[in-house]
Amino acid sequence: MTLDHFEGEDVIITFEQEGADLVNNFEGRITSYRRSGGSANTEEKFAFGGKTFNFQKPRDKFTVELEYVTTNPDFANIHFGTVSNANIAGSTEIRSDSVPKRWRVICWFQSKADHVKNGTVVLPATGEIYRIIHIDCKAVTNDIDFASDDMLTGTLTFELSATDATGYPNIIEEYAATAAANLTVLGTTAHRGTLTMNTTTPAWTGSYRT
Repeated sequence: MTLDHFEGEDVIITFEQEGADLVNNFEGRITSYRRSGGSANTEEKFAFGGKTFNFQKPRDKFTVELEYVTTNPDFANIHFGTVSNANIAGSTEIRSDSVPKRWRVICWFQSKADHVKNGTVVLPATGEIYRIIHIDCKAVTNDIDFASDDMLTGTLTFELSATDATGYPNIIEEYAATAAANLTVLGTTAHRGTLTMNTTTPAWTGSYRT
């Protein structure tokens, strides 16, 4: 049956830090996804004789916001870029004087019944799927909120340009009608690194900007 919408609980979000050869998906911790920006405004030049020249300016940067709940500094690590393994769960100091790294953040929209799971590793498998790839993201803010009658939450904000320094796209959207395996295989050029999944023994393998 063709889906007419995706439920909010059906998204898998993967995080890859450049050069780390590691893929993390923080299952059950992202509460919302929001993307804005990317406008491609036009400008006009007026010439004698009543003529108008309309041309398009380069596309503006995109902003991605992820709201989350947390009990450890995983998301602070994405913001500050202290260690290569994002899923450190408090085993290493996360420091604000570190040099932040770039990230590849991918959203996989698929019905939860079609996921394959092994512990904290969750993979998309058979079924309709919609994928948004965000490449060369830079974390700019990580706002933390904790009220006495609520839980510890935060909002992690990334920014990314429309293209990279060599002209490849930094946002790629794609849909497959039957399975994640029918999506384009991520490569080292347009996607800046491979990403494969093993659905038999659930595991991710990535090499973003190695």
